Amino acid sequence: MFLNSTIDFALRTSPPDEPALPQFPQAYGYNTLLLDSDRAAFLDILQPSYVNSVQSTLAIGET
Repeated sequence: MFLNSTIDFALRTSPPDEPALPQFPQAYGYNTLLLDSDRAAFLDILQPSYVNSVQSTLAIGET
């Protein structure tokens, strides 16, 4: 899941000859908003209480 949400960024920033990023703020990838060259916001993330409730139902060793 993490790889899927960051692959666009990795592919665009790896080679040194890539074009510059557009003006900010700019939607990027599936759920990311680039606010400026140093900050980003991730949208539609799960609430911590929901994650905790799902994790509490898992057996030992399950992820």
